[in-house]
Amino acid sequence: MIVITDNATGNRVHRSDCIWVDEEHFARKVLENGGRNGRYYAVASVEEARRLFASSPCGVCTPS
Repeated sequence: MIVITDNATGNRVHRSDCIWVDEEHFARKVLENGGRNGRYYAVASVEEARRLFASSPCGVCTPS
């Protein structure tokens, strides 16, 4: 599971194969923008994502 934090849209937990978890999005958010608006974190479960990042499930990949 991957949590993508985002100051504008909120924190979301994704499966690693989600269309939003890719090199282009990571490069823009973390490398080019220095993580100012959000970051990527690996977590073991949806429960851990909710507990640590108050994240919601992705509307595309809906992890469980």
